[in-house]
Amino acid sequence: MTTLLSESDVIASERFIARDHIVLSIARKLLSDNVPINNDELSAEIDTLAYEISLSSTATETAIREINTYSNMYDESSALIEAMSKEIGVLRVELHEAYQVKSRFDEYSLLCESYSGYPTRQETTNNIVMVEQEIAALMEEHNRLDKKVDRARKDMAALFGVLNSLSSWNGSDVESEPVEDGSAMITE
Repeated sequence: MTTLLSESDVIASERFIARDHIVLSIARKLLSDNVPINNDELSAEIDTLAYEISLSSTATETAIREINTYSNMYDESSALIEAMSKEIGVLRVELHEAYQVKSRFDEYSLLCESYSGYPTRQETTNNIVMVEQEIAALMEEHNRLDKKVDRARKDMAALFGVLNSLSSWNGSDVESEPVEDGSAMITE
């Protein structure tokens, strides 16, 4: 914009120089003793001066219009550049966030790959429930078998008691022999 103003100043100064040149040439003609004053020449010089002044003023007005147009274009361009700069800043922030999301996604993918061999929480919970049920069933079976073994021991003890009492009642016909598991076996 500064360049345009200096061009306008140059145009204005050229207009003043041209006007001064014409005024000086008319004054020289009027003041010179050797040249007779001719109204036709003077009027032609004045017409030339008026024409050059009109050309100069037209050029100046054109330059001013261009300056105003360029000034408006400069203001619009500056506003557009400022808006684009803000948008670029916002897009940079979004791009940075997108890079972070991508890097976190990559990290998450690597973790998923490393944990893919392990069961999921639901699978683990289901497995725990199944194992607890199996343990409970085995405990019931263990208790049932313990009761059966206890009943068998009591029955064996009662049987040996009856056999001992029979052997003492009947005499010494019956002998008892020890068995490998520690209980006595009766033989005749």
